[in-house]
Amino acid sequence: GAAAVVLVRRRAAEALGIAGRALGVFRSYAVAGVPPAEMGIGPAVAIPAALRLARLRTEDVGCFELNEAFASQALYCVRA
Repeated sequence: GAAAVVLVRRRAAEALGIAGRALGVFRSYAVAGVPPAEMGIGPAVAIPAALRLARLRTEDVGCFELNEAFASQALYCVRA
């Protein structure tokens, strides 16, 4: 499948007349590394870090997108 994201500042969205069509708000991000033997589970470390930076809890987020190639990686990240 394919996907696309349009990320703009609120002021730009208002100027373009698309502010009312926003589906989400970008609050924070984090970069995290894991040992090579554990490749693919970075979200299990990065998501808690991004939540801390944004002062949010897991319950505050409606949906997480995990871009991992294998179901076992995604399951690990969700359960961690």
